[in-house]
Amino acid sequence: MSARFTIARLGSQGDGIAEADGGEVFVPFTLPGETVTAAREKHRATLMSVLEASPLRIDPACRHFTECGGCALQHFEAEAYRQWKRDKVVQALKAKGIACEVAAVVPCAPETRRRVVFSARRTEAGMLLGFVRALSSEIIPIEECPISLPAIVAALGR
Repeated sequence: MSARFTIARLGSQGDGIAEADGGEVFVPFTLPGETVTAAREKHRATLMSVLEASPLRIDPACRHFTECGGCALQHFEAEAYRQWKRDKVVQALKAKGIACEVAAVVPCAPETRRRVVFSARRTEAGMLLGFVRALSSEIIPIEECPISLPAIVAALGR
């Protein structure tokens, strides 16, 4: 059953969090301030539509975004994303009683990620190689990955 949610904040894994009857509801691929329609199942919901988008929402760089499970926040404006990541570090240190200066997050350029985790499964059609869809065991075959080194992406086609 679908419901309307207003996203209050982002969780530590990048899911939008809405307050609802019964507690918090985690809605992936949403941003704070957005009003969305989502299919709720207990404390998680599947995004169906964005009714009112955040001004910080951008078009994701990857056509596999929302499918492959690799990137949670490609739809988040870059500077706001970096500030969110820095705030997570500050909060984690504060929770442990560590007070120190935390520098700004250094952005990574596209095609520079050296570490990615692929999954493989032998099928009747051959070897299936890709990323695992979030919260499942389904392997999503991909032809490109705009964040990974080109050599890694080239190995996908072999």
